[in-house]
Amino acid sequence: MYCAVAALLGVWWLLRFARKPPLLTPSTFACHGDSLDTRRCVLHNVVVQKGVIYYYAEDPFIAVPPMLCSMVNKPETFAAPCDVRVLSDSTVFAALLAQTERTQNFKFGLTLKRLNPGNAYHLLFEDMIPAMALIYKGGNITSSDPLPALLQTLMQQHWGLFLTDHHAGALMDKHFWQEFYPEVNMLQPSNDVSYRVKTLLAGTGTNCVHWGHCQPSDRTVGIFDPPDAAVALRKVVFHRYGIVEEDDGAAAGAAAAAAATPAPRQEGPPRVTLVQRSTTRRIRNLKEVENLVKIVMGVSPRVVDMSDLSIKEQVLLMHNTDIFILVHGGAMANLLWLPPGALIIDVYPHGFLISYHCAIMHWIRKALGPAIELGHMPFQVETAEGQKLLTGPMREGCVCRSFHCQTEVFRTSAFITVDAVRFKEHLKEGLRAWREGGREGGGYEKAITPEEFARRQSKVDREREARSGYYSAPVCWDET
Repeated sequence: MYCAVAALLGVWWLLRFARKPPLLTPSTFACHGDSLDTRRCVLHNVVVQKGVIYYYAEDPFIAVPPMLCSMVNKPETFAAPCDVRVLSDSTVFAALLAQTERTQNFKFGLTLKRLNPGNAYHLLFEDMIPAMALIYKGGNITSSDPLPALLQTLMQQHWGLFLTDHHAGALMDKHFWQEFYPEVNMLQPSNDVSYRVKTLLAGTGTNCVHWGHCQPSDRTVGIFDPPDAAVALRKVVFHRYGIVEEDDGAAAGAAAAAAATPAPRQEGPPRVTLVQRSTTRRIRNLKEVENLVKIVMGVSPRVVDMSDLSIKEQVLLMHNTDIFILVHGGAMANLLWLPPGALIIDVYPHGFLISYHCAIMHWIRKALGPAIELGHMPFQVETAEGQKLLTGPMREGCVCRSFHCQTEVFRTSAFITVDAVRFKEHLKEGLRAWREGGREGGGYEKAITPEEFARRQSKVDREREARSGYYSAPVCWDET
């Protein structure tokens, strides 16, 4: 009897501990990009816990190359690489797998580390658009019209989003992710729960610092590999909110064939939205600006504070806006929902060099085109008169020479006075450009190459340097 029991216990021990469980198949990976580029890595059969990716390999010396959870370049400056730990001890990995038996297991997972998850602009352009690119890639979507395949991929696959920056769960996160990607489970790294992931994607495969700087010089490659992630996000959001746009396929082709040149817009007034921020960068002479819009464009603008609107209300409002006027800031994220041919007029505070930061808007326009052609006419406040910082009045005649100064002036501007005479002429030029349309032959200056932008920027810098008194003027902010 004792021998039989001992034999049974021996067999049980062999089955339980000596034999490697079938689930302990080695993890695998494939990465694209090099140390200077944001990688796109695909890992298989891993466990994620507290933002750490546990990779199982029988060879304890296997080298998993560094990869980024972040969607930006230059990890030493902007983001830390994903924390990947290679486990060669089957018992340890088996214990991790055991912890996943009562948790969600995912067919596909995304890793993400954010720069500024509390800002709508950064959330959309550095989190949600790259996530769309990864979903696009994970679903192996190659169709010219990705919407049906994207929706099917989101609904049929079990997706998990693993945030590694410990900022998950913020109000903005909750609202945006639940509105746009309700099928994707957002998982915080602040607990001990382990998740088994069959296929985990990290990185995007683009070599740009910021999404807006990506240059789709070759539309077959586009941005974020696959192309047009921003347009894909736009299509998914519009579908969720019941917004129907004319397809830019057969219908657009027929329209192009019917007219060799685009017809001018109707003579009626444009739909104008004017943003008044709730805290910083408020327009001091708002009523005067409203009156200028009414005089020039023949219609009173809809004055809104985006923080008072739901996400859906913002999307619907922007899709019914032809001319979007605002002080440059987070509300700029809503340009994703503007109709083709819309015009953006953003006001930059005095002391904030428009020639430097206007590049972001330029790159975004280029990345959205040709699917969505938008116009951009920035307006620079040239004097400190009427501008107030959170720390007091703006210094008259001051200049900014460093990025630190630029950032502080932008961040601490409380009130801005828009010069009525100059802004009235600016509105007239904007209305003319909008009426002529934003498509080929229209009134908008087309986006240019990065090389051309750099050439023009160098010219602006030389002119500024040669300007009498510019570099001898007092600085706007302590630059030490």
